[in-house]
Amino acid sequence: EGYKKYYSTESGTLRPKLADGKFLTPFNPRQGENFEEVPGFHEGSAWNYTFFVPHDVDGLVKLMGGKKKFVDKLQMVFDSTLYDPANEPDIAYPYLFSRFKGEEWRTQQQVNRLLSKYFTDKPDGIPGNDDTGTMSAWALFAMMGFNPYAPAEPLNTLILLCLTKWKLIWAMAKCLRFRLSGHLLKQFMLKICISVANL
Repeated sequence: EGYKKYYSTESGTLRPKLADGKFLTPFNPRQGENFEEVPGFHEGSAWNYTFFVPHDVDGLVKLMGGKKKFVDKLQMVFDSTLYDPANEPDIAYPYLFSRFKGEEWRTQQQVNRLLSKYFTDKPDGIPGNDDTGTMSAWALFAMMGFNPYAPAEPLNTLILLCLTKWKLIWAMAKCLRFRLSGHLLKQFMLKICISVANL
């Protein structure tokens, strides 16, 4: 929970501290965009790191003042183009909406937008550096319709698939199959059926 010491209610972000324990001043939470040098953050701004607390999202929600303030602030990150799809600290941001009942549609909306805008079949078809497959894996999970957004928890977010069907085989000879059936007219998933079988 050490991240809580770096949360500034003034900026509404994580904020570097000096050796005497005071917050860095002056401070612009947007500084660091486009990989600009900035104290306290590497290759990103405070906005790229503030929601990156995958081990304690519930604690961060409480720190920010509850679900509504958390969701509103996260939505503002996307609406104000503070989200950077080319950098790992914030690539799970779209999936954070799914932690809250009634806000899952925001995850679907942002993932659809990001896939269509930043991931193409052109030579520069991924945002930034693939960093050993990180960006490609993000796109693949999104197209498969799920994402393991919280590494500290055994949870996945489910969204509408881009692929009509796929099969995943993993250790212990288990097989997970997803399939879209019927004519898909909806933009958001209403129901999903999953089958897990032994091979």
